[in-house]
Amino acid sequence: RAAAFQAGVLWRLAEAGRWESVDHLVAVSGGAYIASAFASTVLNATTPSDSSDEEPSPGCGLNDFYLRCAAKTICRMQRNVSYLIRDLRPGHFWDIANDGSSVFPPILDIFVLLIMVVTSMIINPLTVLTLYVLPFAEGVDLFDGASMRAAYCVREIEDAVKIFSNWGPLQTSVLTLCISVFVAFFLWCISLAPPLRVYEGWPVPRVAQTMLSLRAVVSRASVVQLLILAIVTGAFIAQLDGNGNRLEQCDRYIRSHMSFADS
Repeated sequence: RAAAFQAGVLWRLAEAGRWESVDHLVAVSGGAYIASAFASTVLNATTPSDSSDEEPSPGCGLNDFYLRCAAKTICRMQRNVSYLIRDLRPGHFWDIANDGSSVFPPILDIFVLLIMVVTSMIINPLTVLTLYVLPFAEGVDLFDGASMRAAYCVREIEDAVKIFSNWGPLQTSVLTLCISVFVAFFLWCISLAPPLRVYEGWPVPRVAQTMLSLRAVVSRASVVQLLILAIVTGAFIAQLDGNGNRLEQCDRYIRSHMSFADS
């Protein structure tokens, strides 16, 4: 519906001769369909290799050129109005459109659609995995890996917790979290002072803007630190309590990473 409406706007602008004054074309959602089709039509019309009789001759004005491009775009929309894939006409399964609307024949539309569906389904999990999960796991292994492995192989859980707390950055992380919370609370108290308070309808002072920005940054950093600390510590404690075979796993791990000389 949006593309159909914007097609009318496209034609009306061409009739009014306004396209020659356009420097940038911005569109979203359905409007992007007709905008990209119009842009490709304009680019295809200006290529020297296109010798179609429908192209304007060198003597035609710029308004006529854009009017013809708008007409061709709307005709393309009418031909390709089928949802997601084009209609398969007998004898035209392998015909490639010469108007720049596609580089694939209609018989391949269903395969292109399947590829797009699969890609759209896996792109978000891959993005989360590569940008968040893997860096987080590598950071945990870098800072807490040694203490976790050492504490994991201790028989008593109390001793394991002590090793994890003393050998790893747990104490430093807790101290950093406390400092961040204190700084955030301090900035919040300062922002309540009358010279820095923000009133509705009044211009915000530059100092107040800086203070609010600092408070937002420190608050979010505190929340992130708290989440990381809770996830790492909670997962490690749960692994100690819920895994009864951890000593056997430690034994296999040590034997696989060390070479013992025959006595």
